[in-house]
Amino acid sequence: MPTVKQLSRVIGVSDMQAAKDFYVSALGLEVTFESEHWIDLSCGNGSIALSPNYGPRSEGKEGVERTKIVLSVDGLDDLVSHIEGLGGKVVHVSDDPNAPVRVVHILDPYQNVFQLSEARA
Repeated sequence: MPTVKQLSRVIGVSDMQAAKDFYVSALGLEVTFESEHWIDLSCGNGSIALSPNYGPRSEGKEGVERTKIVLSVDGLDDLVSHIEGLGGKVVHVSDDPNAPVRVVHILDPYQNVFQLSEARA
C-alpha cells in the first residue's frame, strides 16, 4: 500500500534569493535546506518550500509550478494509478535520473494541482 510520509506547501517564485530573503525577514522563518531548485523554510510545526516558477509549461498547465502542496510518498506508481482511477489526471512528470526524487503533478477533478514525489532508492 502506498503511503504519504510528509506534506509541504510550495510557493512558486521567479527569484529564489529574493523570495528567501523576503520570507526570512518578513516572517522570521529559518532556512533548513537550500539548493538551486528548492528552499525549505521552517514554520513552527510545518514548512514552506520555495521553488522556481518557470512560467507556463509547454503542455499549457500554468498552475503546475505555482502555489501547491507536495506529498512525499512511498509507492509512487501504485498511488498514481489509484488516483487516476478516481478521476485525477497526470499533467506533468519529472523523472530525471540525476534528480534525487521522481515527481508527478496531478490535476484533481476540481482543477487543483498537487505534486507527489518519491525519493530514489
